[in-house]
Amino acid sequence: MVPLLLVGDGQSVLFWRDRWIGGRSAADIAPGITLHISNRNKNARTIAQAMRENKWIRDISGTLATRGARVCVALWNAINSVHRQTGEPDKLSWPWNSSGTYTTSSTYRMLCQGRVRFELGTEIWSSKATPKAKLFMWLAVQHRIWTADRRMRHGLQPQSSACYVCLQEEDTAEHLLMQCVLAREVWHKCRVLLGLQFEAPLRDSTVQQWWSVERGKFRDKERHWFDSLVCTAGHALWKNRNAWCFNNVHQQRSTDELTALILDEFYKLKAVHRSGDGVFDNG
Repeated sequence: MVPLLLVGDGQSVLFWRDRWIGGRSAADIAPGITLHISNRNKNARTIAQAMRENKWIRDISGTLATRGARVCVALWNAINSVHRQTGEPDKLSWPWNSSGTYTTSSTYRMLCQGRVRFELGTEIWSSKATPKAKLFMWLAVQHRIWTADRRMRHGLQPQSSACYVCLQEEDTAEHLLMQCVLAREVWHKCRVLLGLQFEAPLRDSTVQQWWSVERGKFRDKERHWFDSLVCTAGHALWKNRNAWCFNNVHQQRSTDELTALILDEFYKLKAVHRSGDGVFDNG
């Protein structure tokens, strides 16, 4: 991913080093010949100097074999195929933007061309949640957090294990965030205390399906705050799960404590962003 060199007067482009011949350098086209050229000429000879009376040929020292002569002719033909605007200065052109200038947005579009967009990616990264919470949810929705089922798939433990909180079902991302009895009770308490109309997850709910449906019940501005609540709550559930997993007794929370922790973090986000309107202002 390199910009294109548009050769003008040749005053600032190196003949042997720079990629000015259809995206290739003279050294790329004729590597055997460049062995016969001093480093001084390679590092200093500009196109303007080299093309003056074909001075580049005199840079080649020693005798070339028959194959070397053929390569020299091929280089000659490649050089003559380059269209130069001799009255203009040399410049770089960014091929992924119609104006020819580099922009980060054009580079992003080029890198993402042909890729499938990640569902809920926009919702996660445009939310008001903390960076840690956003990153966690981005991984969790893709089942890339280190729950027991994933550890087993990667050979880090011989078999999967039960949820460390409820001890009833397998420890998976979907169970942790949606299906666990503690998670569903936390979501219910958040809904009641905030006075909102979204439905708490059911025992068979999945993150993507539940999140996509429930956020649709809010207006545009309020959806960002619902997304922020989901990221904040999901991250808190994960930290609580880890407290049970690693037996950190002082960090283990009951449903009431966990709900209070989530809402406290949520209202801190509201205060930071000075949001004082909408349906998320109870409490």
